[in-house]
Amino acid sequence: MAEQHKNTGWYVVAILAFVCMLTVNAMANILPLNGLNTGDVANRYLNLFLPAALTFSIWSVIYGLLIVFFILGWRWRHHGFIAKIIPYVALSCVLNLSWIIVWHYLFPGLSVLIMLGLLVTLAIIFKIVQQERSSDLKIKGWLSLSFTIYFAWICVATIANIAAFLVSIDWRGDVFSEQVWTLIMMSIAAVLALKITSKFHTTSFSLVVIWALLGIFIRWFESSNHLVVYGSVILVILLTIHVIYINHKHPSVI
Repeated sequence: MAEQHKNTGWYVVAILAFVCMLTVNAMANILPLNGLNTGDVANRYLNLFLPAALTFSIWSVIYGLLIVFFILGWRWRHHGFIAKIIPYVALSCVLNLSWIIVWHYLFPGLSVLIMLGLLVTLAIIFKIVQQERSSDLKIKGWLSLSFTIYFAWICVATIANIAAFLVSIDWRGDVFSEQVWTLIMMSIAAVLALKITSKFHTTSFSLVVIWALLGIFIRWFESSNHLVVYGSVILVILLTIHVIYINHKHPSVI
């Protein structure tokens, strides 16, 4: 009984943290926080890894899936793997809202540290979910989809955050041009997608990275940054072929 009360308590804490996170995210752009919306801050640290604005609409998908998770997860809050992840879910919400505040108050270095904390937290959740062998496919499916997409996007966002920090300290790239460094960063995201999708058969991870690469292509395709434009297209094609292959081999994956 005490364990059940503990699980319920953590679940309520996670819900409250999630509501606070949504509120901070909304108010950051409505007020806006520090007189800047999130996009304004990103444009202060403009770099070639920054995708088109429409790409960030993925946050609506992430938050929508998390809402469904909280609704579905309530009945399973005493289940072992839900009990394992829910403290990390609460922590991820706190880190997310902390990042928004730090980002809007123009502390890119600190924002990288918080983003890394969020990345590690989501990696832990992702690993727990992928190791779960639940017989209830509905809750396992929503868990996997929700946190795979969230984890994948934060992997991309971490790279973007580091790029913004480097711009903030006026780092010039040393021996490589900005286009080469951007191609390297895009390739890191693509390789990560290939590895995780191959190991866990989670094609949704690759689809998120494809979405981010398409966003980079859309933002820069009319510019003279041909290496970035062509590189993003090649990586999208490679990842798409890999997704088709994984879906053919494991048709039930998400």
